[in-house]
Amino acid sequence: IGLRVIMLTQSRTAFLTVLAFGFFVWLFSSHKVKLLLVVLVAAIAIWNFSPEQTRNRFLTLTKSFDVISAESDVMYLGNKELVSMSSRWVLLKHSMIIFFENPIFGVGIHNFVSVSGRRWDSWLPTHCLYTEALSEIGLVGTLSFAYVLLLMFRNFARSKSIMEGNNDKSFIYHLNMAVYIYLLVRLIVGVFGQDLYRMWWWIAGGYSVVILRIVQNKYLITKTNE
Repeated sequence: IGLRVIMLTQSRTAFLTVLAFGFFVWLFSSHKVKLLLVVLVAAIAIWNFSPEQTRNRFLTLTKSFDVISAESDVMYLGNKELVSMSSRWVLLKHSMIIFFENPIFGVGIHNFVSVSGRRWDSWLPTHCLYTEALSEIGLVGTLSFAYVLLLMFRNFARSKSIMEGNNDKSFIYHLNMAVYIYLLVRLIVGVFGQDLYRMWWWIAGGYSVVILRIVQNKYLITKTNE
């Protein structure tokens, strides 16, 4: 269902998200060879059954280097797909300029659009999680956000280690891995979207704390009492 929706929306970000999801599922799988064969067969089938317009839009990703290396920001006005890529590259450069001018605290939450609009007459968000953080909350906020992410990953890794050490492959184990992979995929999707202030970071963080507490209560505290 998800793949069909992506074909209909023709979102290149969604295509890359599927690739990232497949990679992480393969990375954490204990049946890497079998899963790799399944993924390859599925990829070939999906590609052949995709509409031609969808394939052509996806193939514009091969022009990414041309867009980045272009001397002019408007050289692709005849191709709307490349215009989209070029405009995002311009936004990324603008957000980095704003960051270097305001490196400590940034220009404030949700203020990139107004600063960019007054300076370049471009009233669009950054379309990148990382430059959004740098330009709006500076190094102080970005490092704080990174620290929260680090704590989440540490919780997921500790839960995974404890459960595998006790040969526990129950529902809670798979839930832990699912949210773990979800968080990794979200960080990749963040390259193409401004989602710093979305609630899913805190939902994932809550899962990481609750799962770790459940696992510790089940194994570590029980063993200590014994």
